[in-house]
Amino acid sequence: MSMFHQATSVAALGEAWLRTQRNGGGPGGDGESLSDFAREADFRLARLSHELQAGMYRPGPLRRLQVPKRRGGGMRTLSIPCVVDRVAQRAAASVLSAVLEPQFEEASFGYRPGRSVAQAVARVDVLRRQGYRYVVDADIRAFFDNVPHAPLAARLSASGIEGRLVDLVGQWLDSFGPGGVGLAQGSPVSPVLANLHLDALDEAFGPKGNVRLVRFADDFVLLTRSRPGAEGALARAQAVLAEGGLELNLQKTRIVPYEEALRFLGHLFVRGMVLQSSEEPEEPPRPLLSYAGTPEAEEEAGAMQALSPLAPVPIKEPEPVRLHEGPGPDLPGDEDLATGAVPLYLFEPGYRLVADREGFAVLARGRPRLRLPAAMVARIDLGAEVEAEDAALRLAAAHGIPVALLNEAGLPQSVLMPALHDDAALHLAQAALALTPALALPQARLLVGARIRNGQALLKRLNRRRALPLVEAACEEMKRDWLKAEGARDADRLRAAEAEAARSYWPALSACLEHGFALPSRRDPTRATPVNAVLDYTASLLTRDMRAAVLRARLHPGFGLLHATGDGRDACVYDLIEPFRAPLAEGLAVYLFNNRILRADDFTAEPAPSGRRHGIRLLPGAGRKLVQAWESWIARPILDPATGDRCTWRRLLLLESQRFAKAAMAREAWQPYRMKH
Repeated sequence: MSMFHQATSVAALGEAWLRTQRNGGGPGGDGESLSDFAREADFRLARLSHELQAGMYRPGPLRRLQVPKRRGGGMRTLSIPCVVDRVAQRAAASVLSAVLEPQFEEASFGYRPGRSVAQAVARVDVLRRQGYRYVVDADIRAFFDNVPHAPLAARLSASGIEGRLVDLVGQWLDSFGPGGVGLAQGSPVSPVLANLHLDALDEAFGPKGNVRLVRFADDFVLLTRSRPGAEGALARAQAVLAEGGLELNLQKTRIVPYEEALRFLGHLFVRGMVLQSSEEPEEPPRPLLSYAGTPEAEEEAGAMQALSPLAPVPIKEPEPVRLHEGPGPDLPGDEDLATGAVPLYLFEPGYRLVADREGFAVLARGRPRLRLPAAMVARIDLGAEVEAEDAALRLAAAHGIPVALLNEAGLPQSVLMPALHDDAALHLAQAALALTPALALPQARLLVGARIRNGQALLKRLNRRRALPLVEAACEEMKRDWLKAEGARDADRLRAAEAEAARSYWPALSACLEHGFALPSRRDPTRATPVNAVLDYTASLLTRDMRAAVLRARLHPGFGLLHATGDGRDACVYDLIEPFRAPLAEGLAVYLFNNRILRADDFTAEPAPSGRRHGIRLLPGAGRKLVQAWESWIARPILDPATGDRCTWRRLLLLESQRFAKAAMAREAWQPYRMKH
């Protein structure tokens, strides 16, 4: 799972909301209070996750307050984000902290887990006892007002923070200071960003030098054994801070022998004693970053994670297979959310799907666990022991959302399809293509050719390091087969070319499987293995996603060019998934086995029930794991061959459907997707 997805998932936002409630605080610039947000918290969190991942989120206005400083006189500005922004920032801060904490230096004590003012004070006292008797008592001029955004964002990227998360932080930085400088005192994300920006100062005075640094947020001291050493440390600190766009307030910065009184973090160091000062250290106001949740919060977050369709399991990219085409990190389906392309999976016994305002609500033991606007949902999968009220099914039909009723093996038992309307011209154009051999055959040839070409491309990728002669020979055979397919003069010869390619493809794919898994036959039920079960499952998931795309493109799912048109047959769906079977359904199956995500004990064998080709099926836990893997897989980035733009695989399914619809209306040629290798 990417960092961005971790920070913006419904589960992470739910946990952040619980901590925001506990920390309290007033409204931001929009006037919304915590109690206002709490009235629709589930719905608001789902919508916030949707907006963040779809790129639709924009921060609200800050509420700025002037409050007296606790020491030194004067005023300071508190900038209070809106409640919804505090939730998003707290979730992001948790992810940022987890990544950045191991990179921070020991000299930093402020707003870090397991560290405190008392530890910083004790460290200063220990250094005095070790002979560091000269102190640079430093003061950074208006630190929070002057942190420059550009170098901070660059340091985030250099620290390994994912680009999408850096961009999100950039939105908050822009809201903090439109002039390109400033952190908001009052924002949950500001403390970790402040520590990151000052980490360069910490690194400049590492443990191997002659200077010791102790820092708590923007308060720091430098300790040395001599006055010349202190003067050199001061000059170096000035230079390092200047590189980060900051400067010392030289009127408040001084070099003092330890024997003189030193005030630091509300403590007075004098003549070998450490006394509590009447002046307390300056602290950013609440709400601040919280590092530990209660067991109740973790339980609630876990329940939300289990229900969320936006929470795929972490999947490491395997070296032998690299199915996304284009630079950049693996991403979840961020842009899919913008188009309402989120599948809703409900598998757990005891869950119930109900209609709720203009969306869906998921109940567990009568309690609401998740709310989603109907516009966000592309399809719904209901497990065998999940209930759905009539109003929810009617809502799905009204929004054109297909609902798959799954059997105990996790495969569709039936699919409730929305009514087709207002698309007569497009459906007539599809029918004309299907009923006119001179128009249907060229497109069918392209579909079969793309299926064979993409299967060959997958084999080549899988075989890059293996260099198996069987696979190399299969690729050569398949090249001849796709040439036959693209030159076939009738449907019979086209089907023969496809069958010949399959005879080469499946044994070669089996040869690429590891850890004792194999595919003796794709069609013979008496020779079925767990690989067959997974291929059935991934093919079914691909079919359901393509069906949703076909419906959203306003196509009639039943009119086929390659597959026979008939009642109860989604011939158009089966046509359009042909180019995607290898990169999505079959590539994922190989990956799951070769990376030990699925193991032999994830399956059970029993007599094949009616309507199924074999009796091997995934156990429930493995089925959920596979669905989560599918969500990560189909959300990977790819370059759209037609435009060169980046999109996700799921988005490409929709684009291909829309292009086919446009070509059908114009009776123009349509080129199916082809993988590169």
